[in-house]
Amino acid sequence: MGFLRPPRSASVFFIIDGPKIEAQSVLLAATLRHHNGPDLVIDAYTPASNAPNILRNTRRILRTLGVSIHTIDTDDFWTTPYPIGNKILAACEPRDAEISFFLDSDIVATAPMEFSELASPGAVSAVVSDYAARLDDPEAWPRLYRHFGLEPPEERVQLLRGRRLTFFPYVNSGVVGFETDGEFASTWLDVALEIDKLTADDAEFPRINIDQTPCQLPRASWA
Repeated sequence: MGFLRPPRSASVFFIIDGPKIEAQSVLLAATLRHHNGPDLVIDAYTPASNAPNILRNTRRILRTLGVSIHTIDTDDFWTTPYPIGNKILAACEPRDAEISFFLDSDIVATAPMEFSELASPGAVSAVVSDYAARLDDPEAWPRLYRHFGLEPPEERVQLLRGRRLTFFPYVNSGVVGFETDGEFASTWLDVALEIDKLTADDAEFPRINIDQTPCQLPRASWA
């Protein structure tokens, strides 16, 4: 007689940075809690510089919803300010859960989600992006891959908006699930920092959305 493996623990996390995102995060947290019940671990991260600006009512609401607020150091990481990169820094933070799921703060939950089942062991879960950067330069992406010692993959995905072109495995970083103690988060940060430095030092190097680059896929054992 077989035994069912107990579900893996999951933490959902998001970023609070600025009044607009702060308001959105309250709605995200409330809908997550409403649809997923009291057991889901929800973590919020905010840059240390923004922590004093979070409204008292926001803190009270999130506390009532069982959301823990953590500060992250965002200084001296990027060559120029890059708020979108805060999600990468937050992904590298320790969490008391086997699976971590990042959600953009402008998302609203409309139904229960089994987050622990959405990220398979050794894999990363994400949604194909709506659009891709640097489509005007056919050599941009091959050059980017080869910089990291990778050949451009044969695999293609269909982008979700616009002309719905087929492209390299390019994902939307607004929904990303991964094993908390795996190598993905640190690899995501390493690759993003490298691309940030390259584009700052070399005006000819392809400029892309460094939080969405597909170069992490083979380096971090995506599946």
